[in-house]
Amino acid sequence: MRVSGIEPNHINFVTLLSGCAHFPSQTLSFGFALHAYARKLGLDTHNVKVGTAVIDMYSKFRLVGFAKLSFDHMGVKNKVTWNTMVDGCGCVALARQVFDKMPARSLISWNSIIVELAINEHALDALQYFDSMQNEGFQSDAVTFTGVLTACSHAGLVEKGLKYFKAMRGVHRITLRIEHYGCMVDLYSRAGRLEDALGVIKNMPMKPNEVILGSILAACRNLSDVRLAEVMRYIYELDPDGDSNHVLLCGGKLAGS
Repeated sequence: MRVSGIEPNHINFVTLLSGCAHFPSQTLSFGFALHAYARKLGLDTHNVKVGTAVIDMYSKFRLVGFAKLSFDHMGVKNKVTWNTMVDGCGCVALARQVFDKMPARSLISWNSIIVELAINEHALDALQYFDSMQNEGFQSDAVTFTGVLTACSHAGLVEKGLKYFKAMRGVHRITLRIEHYGCMVDLYSRAGRLEDALGVIKNMPMKPNEVILGSILAACRNLSDVRLAEVMRYIYELDPDGDSNHVLLCGGKLAGS
């Protein structure tokens, strides 16, 4: 297209940036180059769809970066590339810069920046953006609260997180998903409130998954808590054949080591 002398428009950029977001581990260099090109044309800050696609792409890149970190002990190659991604001054700063300069924002824009900040230990900033989002009249959805609850968990804001969790269903009429229950289990587990974390698991309308059980298992090990046996019962019920048991036990051991 470019060889033919045709300048790409916002639709082309949204399509390509979304493609990078769907395949983050294979498209790092291309994604950065696309953003640079979009910035050259002024589309990343003057077109809400392009700006949102840029933020979403960096959010996905960051998620992959954290996933890669968990495999570092297994000898992952190209560590320089991944360390550059997760050094805390690249993706987050760029995402915020793009978001702050956008002349108009959508719910997806707000969700992208809130989640991006929450998962990268900028919890208080994420909650400030959430307040700004509400002040501008945007209606929160399930994705918004996943970011908000994650932020509360990382910041140790237990009571604040509980308030948001209750408001989801009571005020915002949002159907609670397993990731929201998982955030609450993680929130209580990080705070050492294992009884409350177990209470969430017991009252969930669905079975806990490996992520939820791994979170509380790590907390039990760190605190040498006797309720480890009760957690093990949930793990066994999740997978009686033992595959998940092995993964969770190994994960819990690493987390508590």
